[in-house]
This record gives sequence, structure tokens and C-alpha cells, in this order.
Amino acid sequence: MYNDICRIALEKRANIVIVPFHKRWAIDGSIESASRPIRNLDMNVLEKAPCSVGILIDRGTLSGLVSVLTCSSKFHVAVLFNGGPDDMESLAYGCRMVKHESVILTVIHFLLFGGENSKDRKNDSNLINEYRQANLGNERFVYVEKVLRDGVGLSSYINGSLGEYHMILVGRYHGDSPLLEGLGEWSERPELGVVGDILASQDFKTTATVLVIQQHSLGGKLLNHKLPFLKQKRKSTVCTEEMPTSVLHLSNRSDPFSLTIDDSDMYY
Repeated sequence: MYNDICRIALEKRANIVIVPFHKRWAIDGSIESASRPIRNLDMNVLEKAPCSVGILIDRGTLSGLVSVLTCSSKFHVAVLFNGGPDDMESLAYGCRMVKHESVILTVIHFLLFGGENSKDRKNDSNLINEYRQANLGNERFVYVEKVLRDGVGLSSYINGSLGEYHMILVGRYHGDSPLLEGLGEWSERPELGVVGDILASQDFKTTATVLVIQQHSLGGKLLNHKLPFLKQKRKSTVCTEEMPTSVLHLSNRSDPFSLTIDDSDMYY
């Protein structure tokens, strides 16, 4: 199945493939079901996709919200930014969402106490400032800095301060961030990363849907794995000058697999 997803993503030159988290929530907040095949699929897609990958932790049944298009009130989205390419990708998608008039975006930038002069922090701040400049005058774009000392402070903030959001975006991998020290030892779902694992826990009391994003690395794992579907492709198919424009979404709405590509559905 993952080969089909990767093949279609390559053919459509997709920017991102969105796959479902392997657990589904019941309306009372308990875990309704868990699928090992879907978890295996997620891991394979993360490793071999020719584009960025998002894992969607769908709690829409808890909030009653189906779509921002059908929401009469404002739709609150948070981007948790700790630094690194995956968080940068999450920030980019969050800033695309805020273009919708019903979306209010809050970018929460976690900063290490005493780390003002680090190179990574300056690079991250420069990128965020570009998005802030692009959204000058947009009252639906909110930027917040949260200075923390360690992973305990980060975990406490996440568990106690995100209840107002309908959707949370976060990167999967954050490198060797001092704010994550010690948290990885408790992580049970490596496909989500450390922060994503916290957000997917039953201990995290929220109705928010979560999207964990892994940025695609050009020239990375795709060619090294020699995927079966690439053997049937010409070299020109792998290296294209055009930017991808499609989104591939694998749904967990029912037992059959549902692929949505540019609003066209296919079932497996």
C-alpha cells in the first residue's frame, strides 16, 4: 500500500502526503480502535515518501467540528515552533491556513532561557520574522514567545495551555534541542516525534486535531531505497524542475483506504 501512495505522490508531484494516525478516538475521549497495519504504513510512508509527510491525529469527533468551511465561528490553529526544518514546514502550512478568513493562527515560539546568542535561534527568528512581516496588519496572525528552562517546563506548558485550539501543527523532529532533554525517554510513538507523542497521548486533555509534519529532504532517502515503482519511471520523472502542487490524503474514515488527490477519491 505504501508503494502505491508514494507512486501516486510522485506522479502528482505532491507537496505533502497526509496519512492518518493509527488510533481513533471515540466521542467520549477514549481510544475507539488502534490499527497496527496503519501504523506500519505510516512508518513506511515517513521513510520513503518523495515529499513531505503529515500524520493526522483526528479528534474531530470530540469537538464536533468537521471542516473550517462549515464552522460558523473562528477556527483556532496553533503552530508549536521549537526549531528545525520540520517546524519550519509546519509554520509554512500554518501561514497558508491563516489566509482563510475564518482561521486565527497563533505561532508559539519556544525559546531556551539564556540561549539568545545561539546560531540556530537567530536563524529560526529570521524565518519567523519573514512570516510576521508578510502578515503585518493581519489581526488573525498572532505571535507568542514562551521562554522555558527545560523539558519539564515545555511538557507542563503543552499540557496546560493549549485547550483553546481546534488544530495544532508541529514538526516531527527537532534535533538535539535542550528543551526536549529527558522527554524522549517516555516517548512511545517515534513516528510522531517527542512533541507529537505528547499531543497524541490520552493524558493530553484536548479536543484539538493534531498534524505532525516531517519535511522532505531533497536527495535523501528516496533514491537510496530503490522503491519498486521507480523502476518503471524514466530518470526525468524523479528530477523535475516544476514545484509540486497537489496534496495526497489517506483517510481513516472507514475500513477501506481512501485516497484523495485534488478532490478525486479512490478506494482500496
